[in-house]
Order: sequence, then C-alpha cells, then structure tokens
Amino acid sequence: MTFVRAEEDAQTRAVRERVLVRALEEFGEHGLQAARVERIARLARVSTATLYRLYPGKEELFAAALRHGLHTQAAWQTPAADDPLVELVLAARAYADALETSPVRKLARILFGELRPRSPALMALGREMRSILEGKFARPLARCAQAGLLDLTAPHAVEALLLGMIEHQCLLHGLLM
Repeated sequence: MTFVRAEEDAQTRAVRERVLVRALEEFGEHGLQAARVERIARLARVSTATLYRLYPGKEELFAAALRHGLHTQAAWQTPAADDPLVELVLAARAYADALETSPVRKLARILFGELRPRSPALMALGREMRSILEGKFARPLARCAQAGLLDLTAPHAVEALLLGMIEHQCLLHGLLM
C-alpha cells in the first residue's frame, strides 16, 4: 500500500511539473487575463478537471507557476569580490542576468506591473519573491555595512540603493522597456 501511494505522489508531481511548465509559457505569452486554463490543460496533457483539482483557480495556478519558475531561477549565485560595493553591484548584475534568461521575467512583470496583487496567493508570492532577493543580497549588504558604506539601520535608504542598482541593471538589459 505504501508503494502505491509513493507511485501516486510521483505521478502527481510529474503532472504538476507539466502543468506548471505549460502555465509559465501560457501566462508569459498571454498574461493572466487572456491566458486560458483549458489551453494549459491541453498542452500539459491533463483534463481541465485535473488541473482544477491541483489549482482551484487561475490566480492560484499563476502563483504556483511563478513560484515554480522562481525556485528554478533562484539557483543564480551572488558573486564574491574583494570590494564589498563591487560585490553588491555584481549581485545586482547577476540578478538582472538571471531575469533576462528566465520565463519568470514576464510573469513577474505581470504580477508587479499589471495586477497589483489582490489575492492572498499573489500577496504571499510577492513576499516570497522579496525573501529570495533578500537572501541573495544579504552577504553583499552586510559586507558593505561592515565596511561603513551602508547604514543598515536606515532600511529605506538601503532598499532604495538596492532597487536603484537592480533597476539600472534591468534597464541596461532592456527588461523594463
């Protein structure tokens, strides 16, 4: 009986993977409003009922697809450098490079640019994205603070600096245009 349950779990994981990959493509191409759950199901080779059993609504599917892409993309590394400020700039550049090659880019733009998160699933996803970024930038920010280059007790100043660097890198890569 345990063996059958493990097999079902593996099958369910495989179905979820197919659905999420196709959802990333569909939402990236058509946006949240124009994306069709039926088309995602067909491309993932599952019934619409199965898809709705896995994800009760389109926003939940969108959030799951973006989360899946984020965790796949989160493998980018923050490069080390002798100079802490250079390391921080390199981290921003690595982040922009990771976004440039990721299907997550389009979905993140939809989430933050078009949607204004309204559902609990989308709001939680926004917090998760922020947490991933904070984790990636923790070391370079701490090194800059230790070198006296940043005052981490002024979080708005640090956030503005970091967001400005990321925006600059994204503009250089044409991501915001």
